[in-house]
Amino acid sequence: MTTATADPTRQLLSSIRRRLPHDGPISADAVLAQHPELRENRFAVLDLLYEEFCQRLWSGEDARPQEYYARYPELCESLRKLMEVDEFCGDLQVKDEKGCVGPTPKNNWPRPDQRVGGLTLLRQLGAGAFSRVLLAQEHDTGDRLVVVKFAKDGLREARTVGPLQHENIVPVLSARFDRELRMSVVCMPYLGEATLEDLIHRAFPRPGARTPAGADVLRQVRRPAVPTGAEEQPEDKRPYEEGVYQVLGQLAGALAFLHADGICHRDVKPSNVLLAFSGKAMLLDFNLSDDGRQERPVGGTVRYMAPEQLRAWGDAEAPAPGPEADVFALGVIAYQLLTGRHPFGPPLLSEAMPAMADWSGKHPQWQITRFHCEWADTEERKT
Repeated sequence: MTTATADPTRQLLSSIRRRLPHDGPISADAVLAQHPELRENRFAVLDLLYEEFCQRLWSGEDARPQEYYARYPELCESLRKLMEVDEFCGDLQVKDEKGCVGPTPKNNWPRPDQRVGGLTLLRQLGAGAFSRVLLAQEHDTGDRLVVVKFAKDGLREARTVGPLQHENIVPVLSARFDRELRMSVVCMPYLGEATLEDLIHRAFPRPGARTPAGADVLRQVRRPAVPTGAEEQPEDKRPYEEGVYQVLGQLAGALAFLHADGICHRDVKPSNVLLAFSGKAMLLDFNLSDDGRQERPVGGTVRYMAPEQLRAWGDAEAPAPGPEADVFALGVIAYQLLTGRHPFGPPLLSEAMPAMADWSGKHPQWQITRFHCEWADTEERKT
């Protein structure tokens, strides 16, 4: 039986928050200066920066995400995911009566140490504008570790993923609607925590960093956060590019499987590709997927949207983007993994949208890889 262990970083953050004055926004830089050991935990730094950002907005300051990108360029992509999505969707956090930051009352998200059904929630793994993902123990199955996604409407996603069986797609174990929480509860196996976003940050820790020489960085980034009993994998002595090609091939295989079944993912991006403890790349988060049998979801991540997907975003009458949009996103990921840079420049929502939407007119035959993933013309993209 696997037992949970206390997370010392989370305990330290809780202790720091209790000691901080509540007469104004926190200073993440000040906290990190006093506790430099927190800098070793990327998620702790993100948590502090996001809390500072939310508290500044609540107090009436004109806090801008771009300010944080400049302060912490190595966390730029993760900060964008947190800040711009919340700013765009209106899902910002506010203080409670004690001055502590927490979810708005309408989003009463479950928290670590809470019991939900036969699950004990251990710690948060991820958060989006409309969902929370936590590691949990499932008591009816011998306290096995599972990943639980709470969302306002995650059952549609579960119905899409449930029947799928592919080695590079994270499966769904169970799904239900919790009437007390008034949200869906979707259980998945605990296969790892690192994503391709973590790999990009590890391989290219600062702007302009050189491409790693070896593929062992892929092994290093797959960090079990709790004991799993798995044997330590040997050093990967392949060239870095060879390791990346393997990851891209696995991801392409998963997309080909989906497309053959009439399913489009529509939100392919580094943070939606898990690097499992086993070394496999596994596609996850099918919240925006479309199998043609349900109401078409709207959305995506701007910096990975194909031009036709951007044009259709605000037009309900526009045809739904097809498999070619997933292939386009795969090309963007390939470029990032091989260069450490995004092909469209800095992650600014206001700049990325027009630049990408107009791409076909300015660069009709642009391609990033030999697979023609990013031809602006959908007819030229191979699926």
